[in-house]
Amino acid sequence: MTLEIETKNQPRRQGIGAPTSDASVGASEEKWDNFVLTGNGEFLQSFKWGELKEKLGNKVWYLSVKDEREKVAQALIIETPLPINKKYFYCPRGPIFLSSSQEKKERAVRIFLMDLKNKAQKEKALFFRFEPNFGLDDLNLKKIFSDLKIHYQLIESVQPRETSILDLRKEEKELLSEMHHKTRYNVRLAERHGVKISPDGNLKIFLDLLRETARREHLKIYPDHYYFNLIKELPVKIYFASYQNKILAANLILFWNKTAIYLYGGSSRENKEVMAPYLLHWEIIKEAKKNGFLYYDFWGIDEKKWPGLTRFKLGFGGKRIKYPQSYDLIFDKFWYFLYQIGSKIRRSLD
Repeated sequence: MTLEIETKNQPRRQGIGAPTSDASVGASEEKWDNFVLTGNGEFLQSFKWGELKEKLGNKVWYLSVKDEREKVAQALIIETPLPINKKYFYCPRGPIFLSSSQEKKERAVRIFLMDLKNKAQKEKALFFRFEPNFGLDDLNLKKIFSDLKIHYQLIESVQPRETSILDLRKEEKELLSEMHHKTRYNVRLAERHGVKISPDGNLKIFLDLLRETARREHLKIYPDHYYFNLIKELPVKIYFASYQNKILAANLILFWNKTAIYLYGGSSRENKEVMAPYLLHWEIIKEAKKNGFLYYDFWGIDEKKWPGLTRFKLGFGGKRIKYPQSYDLIFDKFWYFLYQIGSKIRRSLD
């Protein structure tokens, strides 16, 4: 197998066996995303997500493993800077595999990890945050880590570990019937109050509602420039719910691989009694279904961390999905220990 490494502006290749050539970097986006889509990967492994991260100041690698000329796996790796010229590597919901062969997948994972281990020594990276997608269930990852002499620690994932997904192939009546009775009632109540839903909302108004919600619920949000770059780079749409000409709720939806994903949302405490957020989701669900999307992903549930938000999302029905365990693969034990102490101090000050 051969490992291919591409950066946006300067591709280079290395690996076991004779390196294979590929198309130019300019043609990489289509090929990269086709592989992600075919392998049922998430937008976090898409070429555009890598470009977004580059705009936000991260270095990004697009890694591929080929068996002769056939690509069997690929992974988007994000380099995140830390103080005093340190950094770590992060793979969100990857690698992506097309082959179902356990042997090929294991060989590909070993090649990825060996390359990152070698790269860490050159780049002064402390660890690799490994957040696997589905597809590695049949591999003994801990044995692979041990064989490669890589220390690891189980961690809480960066992305939500669990989510709830609606199957939009069902009829609207069935989707309504599978809601919690209070959720269904609140959807109808918002309709009776005359709540209006409109797409293509203004980002500034969305951010105002997002900040209001974050203050109220003690949630962390990104700086404004993250959202500005997000809507430039990725296929997203903002929807508003308004009542008597006042905007009460807003959702930012990302569309990827036949799935509408509820990434971010905010709401006002004004006129809570009209239940605007319930109708907002229901109208987005209906529009996504009408436009041929097959799933609606609520993107993150956790009864302990977000009890109210989780109850709200689960009220719409859907299937609960839990992602595999995440790991930190530690390349520098001393500095990783200091990093953990610093992280605990920062969390205690939040």
